[in-house]
Amino acid sequence: MKLPLKRVDVSLRPVRFLFAFAGCGALAFASTANEPVESRVSLVAMTPAKQNTDEAGSIEQVPQALHVFGGRTVGINFRLKGEPGVAGEMEAQCFAVADGLRAPLGAWQALGSFRLNEKGEGELFAEVPVSKPARRIGIDAQLRARVESAVVPVGSGHFMVYPDDLVAPLKRAGMTLGVFGGNEALRSFFKEKEVPFKEMGRELPSPSSGEMILIGDETDVRFKEWLRRLPTDAQVRLIAFVPDPTVLPGVYRQTSGRLGVTKVTLPILQNLADDPLLQTSLVRLIIESYSNNSLPISSDP
Repeated sequence: MKLPLKRVDVSLRPVRFLFAFAGCGALAFASTANEPVESRVSLVAMTPAKQNTDEAGSIEQVPQALHVFGGRTVGINFRLKGEPGVAGEMEAQCFAVADGLRAPLGAWQALGSFRLNEKGEGELFAEVPVSKPARRIGIDAQLRARVESAVVPVGSGHFMVYPDDLVAPLKRAGMTLGVFGGNEALRSFFKEKEVPFKEMGRELPSPSSGEMILIGDETDVRFKEWLRRLPTDAQVRLIAFVPDPTVLPGVYRQTSGRLGVTKVTLPILQNLADDPLLQTSLVRLIIESYSNNSLPISSDP
């Protein structure tokens, strides 16, 4: 039986994805400063210090914000522009944002010094400790610079801070996971987070897996062959990460009775251990497969 996979035409809310083909780092965050005209330096962008720029494609979060785990020290690169030769000290003050309210999280803190080159460009690296929240919260960061005897506003940015245990729903559900494929990212992630799973080998397993949710990676050719040989009465729940340049990056799902097959062409496994957005998306995929929840489906890709 050939199972036609159809593309889910909505994003995995609340997470929205935009695929970037230029190899840009994941979660690039740009902030436009609202500084007065007389300011001599302004913020151009804030990005995580550790980025995987070797991949042909990566996920860029939209709308712009920096998503981080709490309870860690986050390395951040600040890219600046302004008057050539300007030097100074950068400072930041953070505010917690929740339910329309905004409260300061301490006084202004020094981030480090900077000097703009002859083109009026410069960078500053800072390690920022982030407190561990009980739930996801928003944090606004106001930035200013001390230049000579003046204090000038530089810009502002927004963080979304997550608790470290985003896989708690998987543990509470008590589901059985079976991991297959050659990518070790899933196995390492589940072991680190103490999510139990059964090893299913390197190849796509047979569909006679009962209530187990099969999850792993496979080539497009082998995945299509597996679908072609799928029995008409198959009972299987499968999530396969399949590189397929012939379709748009996204999530493709077909459900019918006790059959649920999900094909993911987004690079979710690339930075799974350190990216809260990717972890949230992975958990969402598994929970939806477990509940056999069929999202709105569009036409064939």
